[in-house]
Amino acid sequence: MALTKQQRLQGFEAELLQVDSSPDPLNSWISYISWARSALQKDQVLKLLERCIGKFMSEPRYLEDARFVRLCVTHADAVGDYHGAEEALRKSRTAGVGSKSALIYEAHAIVLEKLRNFAKAETVYAEGKSNGAQPLERLEQRWEEFRGRMKRRVERQRKLESHSVHRKALSAVQKNAAPIEPSPPPQKLRKRGEEDKPISRKLAFGVEDSSDMTINTKLAMQDVDAMFNSPLPFEEHKDDDSSDDNRFLDEKANIEQTLAMNKSPGIGFQIYSDGNEPRPLSQDSEKTAIINPYSMDVRVRVEESLAEWFAQQGNYYVVDIAPEIEVGRTSIIGEELRSDGVTVAVQNLRSDTERARVYDVTVDDERMTMKVQNPADPWELYLLRQLSKQSQGISIPRAMGLYDAESKSYLLCSAYPNLSLSQIYRSERLSKALLCFVVAEVLTILENCHACGVIHGALTSDTILLKGTSIHDAGVLLVDFSRGVDTTIHPPGARFKSKTEKPWRFEKDTNDLADVIRQSMTMTPSQSLRVAMNSLTSIRGDNYRLEYLRQIRSDLQQDFSSVELAESLYEVFEMK
Repeated sequence: MALTKQQRLQGFEAELLQVDSSPDPLNSWISYISWARSALQKDQVLKLLERCIGKFMSEPRYLEDARFVRLCVTHADAVGDYHGAEEALRKSRTAGVGSKSALIYEAHAIVLEKLRNFAKAETVYAEGKSNGAQPLERLEQRWEEFRGRMKRRVERQRKLESHSVHRKALSAVQKNAAPIEPSPPPQKLRKRGEEDKPISRKLAFGVEDSSDMTINTKLAMQDVDAMFNSPLPFEEHKDDDSSDDNRFLDEKANIEQTLAMNKSPGIGFQIYSDGNEPRPLSQDSEKTAIINPYSMDVRVRVEESLAEWFAQQGNYYVVDIAPEIEVGRTSIIGEELRSDGVTVAVQNLRSDTERARVYDVTVDDERMTMKVQNPADPWELYLLRQLSKQSQGISIPRAMGLYDAESKSYLLCSAYPNLSLSQIYRSERLSKALLCFVVAEVLTILENCHACGVIHGALTSDTILLKGTSIHDAGVLLVDFSRGVDTTIHPPGARFKSKTEKPWRFEKDTNDLADVIRQSMTMTPSQSLRVAMNSLTSIRGDNYRLEYLRQIRSDLQQDFSSVELAESLYEVFEMK
């Protein structure tokens, strides 16, 4: 009879208690980890890798062992983010792991490059060569490819700087209008009395063609290829069905199908080539493309294709200095830009996540919200401006400007409301009437987003903000488009996925909204909302239509307004 997962787990743990006296205790750990990667949860595998590395890191006999080097690189990938991976690889190298192995230098350098720490990446390659890391020929090849990307980056920067001359010729026309919005750009981002001035801009997205960014370790690791069934995420995969749980996976198969320029009728922008002609980024695939829009390779391709778009924006600045932001202090962002710099007084920290911090700030006595992302990511600026242009009056933040440093970006937006739906839920002030109103408003916002081809991608009760807890002044705003997807710059019909999700398109947002309703209804049960939730859950990619959102909203409003909403509104106005 086959052993159960629990029995296998107990067997491996029992074996570890006895391996210290064996000639090669690492071998038992490798067998355990190999099984765990396919049988256990990712957090369990990460803890197992940490135990293994902590145990053998101080044993000199394993520091240059190719198997242990590989385990350290695998552990860095399992951490799940570039900053954590960089820290893990730096600690391993500091401890002396793989000083003669090209693999660990290549892995460390590629992570530093993706964090845009180009100078340090150059240093790591140099250290590998100086230490005689093997195979040296492959390390030198990767180093040369890196230098080629840096050279092309400088060339792109020069092109963008020369583009400012063109902007100067148009500055008289653009003086009082933002390039992509009908209303003038907020003058609060520059000193009063100053004219819009063209500035030299560098391209913020320094990493070049992703197809040569993968660290191909197969040649170096032939003697240990059988250690795990699947290759390292830093390796080049032969199997198109490779798991995209690996954050640093080479996404070549996806990229070849990604980013064709297929504008929907409502999108009013173009991607330009050097000749200022619209150009496709790839050929359409005959079969439906499955794309991970959050992979670094796809993001870099998209950002590079939009370089000309960013160069034309009046309030997009690339800066060299990334100031630290502290509550209660005043900071100058873009100080080297003189009149285009901005002084922000930081009032409050709204949220703090792994990749971004959001602050309440004031600029020239005007309340704003500032989002600081690490590493830098100007993508949200692009999406907010596209939506504002194509859908007038949509309830999303107004993007005032973005300062892009290599390590951080600072996005300034119109001030966010003080309350999130989750806060109202936790305070037990969420009435049926208010929840119904919020859902209807969010459906309207999603309808506008989807009509423009944009998927929010991360809708939760924390991204739905309200001005108050009464229906007449709730003022719903949908925020945080950092995980948004612009379907119009991908092949027609392309579907998206990340991690272990099933492929999705616009139904991603409707399912997320259904989850918000489900969570809220534990406190405010309502038959009307239950019907809306079930309708949203039933929407699939192959049957999605904008009309469905309109119908669900209409049904919800009609059902609720008949009794409950009317009574709630009556109470509100009676209190007034």
